[in-house]
Amino acid sequence: SYERGQGVPMDISKAANLWRQACSAGDPNGCRWLGELKRTGRFDGTRDAASGLKLIERGCEGEVAEYCVEAGNMHLAGEGTPKDLAAAKKLYERACSLPYLDCSGLARLHEAGEGVPKDPRRAAELYQKGCDRGSRWHLAATHCAAAARLLRPPGTDPAPPPEEKPKPKRGAGKAPAPKKK
Repeated sequence: SYERGQGVPMDISKAANLWRQACSAGDPNGCRWLGELKRTGRFDGTRDAASGLKLIERGCEGEVAEYCVEAGNMHLAGEGTPKDLAAAKKLYERACSLPYLDCSGLARLHEAGEGVPKDPRRAAELYQKGCDRGSRWHLAATHCAAAARLLRPPGTDPAPPPEEKPKPKRGAGKAPAPKKK
């Protein structure tokens, strides 16, 4: 609430202190959100992606798959750390193995052949796993759509939407009104 000023005056410092307390008590959400404040510079105006990454990784250690994917994305992009495909893959594998899983990062690596052999079939399997057991409805839907895209037989792309007929302009087709004298 303090971070966004919802129901209370916005106070990033107070929000950061509460997230820090939560993280110290072992709450993965506290670690992730404090990490996000540091990563984006919202905490004190200084962006510190390296500190943010460490905190987001602590959130991953708390078995929150989304935070593992987020940390993996940072390693993949070289944000807060040198680009490290092996570290990204390890975090993505962890995300895909948790009870409330997210296999999107690992599937994307296999789909693109980034850090692993290119294997669209394996990517589809991982997306399907996320579709069947995804942690949140939006993640499951994303996994399902990606699996369907990869498993579609060649040459069976969905039909383009039908062309719309142009709508007549307002007053088009009517006889002009007689001129007044």
